Amino acid sequence: MKAVLTGIDFIETSTGDVKLLEINTNISLVSPYTTYFDFDGLMSFCNSNSLSEIIFIYTEKYAGKNFKETLTTKCLENNIELTLTAVPFNSITVPFVEDSETKLILRHAYDVTAILDDTYAKDKHEVTKLFIESDNADKIVPTYISSLVGLYDTITNTPNGSQYPDFIVKKRYPDLVKDVYPKQFKTSTDEDITTLKSTYTGDYVLQNYNVNTNGITTSGKLTQMRSFVMFYGGSLSQLNLGSYKFSNLAPVSETLTIVENTFEIANHSKMEFANNAVPNSIPGFPQGIMVQKLNTDTNEYEPVDIATIQIGDVLKTIEIPGIESDQPFGWSQSGSVLPFATIYDSSEVVATFVTPISDFLIDVQFSETTSIRMGINQTLIVYDSETDTTSFKFGKDLKISDQAFVDVNNTLDDIIGIDYVYFSGNVYDVALAADNIFLTYLEGATIPSTYVSLLTHNKPKHKL
Repeated sequence: MKAVLTGIDFIETSTGDVKLLEINTNISLVSPYTTYFDFDGLMSFCNSNSLSEIIFIYTEKYAGKNFKETLTTKCLENNIELTLTAVPFNSITVPFVEDSETKLILRHAYDVTAILDDTYAKDKHEVTKLFIESDNADKIVPTYISSLVGLYDTITNTPNGSQYPDFIVKKRYPDLVKDVYPKQFKTSTDEDITTLKSTYTGDYVLQNYNVNTNGITTSGKLTQMRSFVMFYGGSLSQLNLGSYKFSNLAPVSETLTIVENTFEIANHSKMEFANNAVPNSIPGFPQGIMVQKLNTDTNEYEPVDIATIQIGDVLKTIEIPGIESDQPFGWSQSGSVLPFATIYDSSEVVATFVTPISDFLIDVQFSETTSIRMGINQTLIVYDSETDTTSFKFGKDLKISDQAFVDVNNTLDDIIGIDYVYFSGNVYDVALAADNIFLTYLEGATIPSTYVSLLTHNKPKHKL
């Protein structure tokens, strides 16, 4: 039996109805989401259908260690033979596996030859057409599309009169760059809605924006729902394997910020209303983040604010063997230790950068009673237990199960929270003469001393 594991996203309306947002394949199966997966339900399905073997075909990046270990344990408990078959990240096909009556070929990885993947998960126009033409328009968010697929319009053509956006525009196809779309709008007249429809034809999707105020978290964030759904067999029957709610990146504020002379929501406000919106790609740190600078009078290093660093200052750094100077962020290695012969070093500051912003920074909270705010493209060296890999990660790619390196002795600090915080002011960054990692220090932590140090790469010299 062939099957595919999907993640189907829903939004709950103000009346409590659930509406389909989109269908996703190649979904994230990493902590904490895997705690909501119904492994027992999958085992019961196999037992009731006399399936004694599972071939799990997954994408290396998205199926985490914990998911695979739990699946392995459950199969052993149920006397089911399990074969794990990995395909590389960005692969668009999967290996051929001979089907049989006692075998479940459970595909997680993307397959360009599968209609569910390449038509309905990939193309929002096709899934809209499918639901409307099958008389199930009430099951999806009210939508307007106009393309070669057809003209379909179930939009509510009246401004909602609330403090929230009333329309959202998305790309038709998956869009990895999220700095422009999705866009949200706050209309005030019917003419505004007519303008949106005439503007966003072709490869766009216009939808009513639905807000369920009862679903706002205690931290003030709007939520959506994802269900793990397995489609199986020739008729694509469905098995629900659990669900969970996830929140948008930033809490909802009391007022909307509108782009001048438009009815479009400003970038920092749209973070409140879209889970996949991201801030501008900013590296660096705000004032208050400390680095360790050489005091030439005492010949000792001392923590100073990164905002005060000048060209010619010498910072305490880390030298990690094996990192290529032109491509440092591609470096990684297995395990939770730094390479042998990683040592403390020093390097002269050759350039400083000050960038004024009015946007969101990422706020990363650690187990040792402290946190750090930084641009989403600032990098830390972390250990990812899901992949058993040590590597650089951009702030936007961090997750709660990661652990940050704080010294050359492989001391790790758990990341226990990640939030986006609106910030208006300057962020600071430095470039060093050597291709070393410098230390950012945070007050209030207990490891390794009064300050906790995080291994942070400097701005590469080739980009100066």
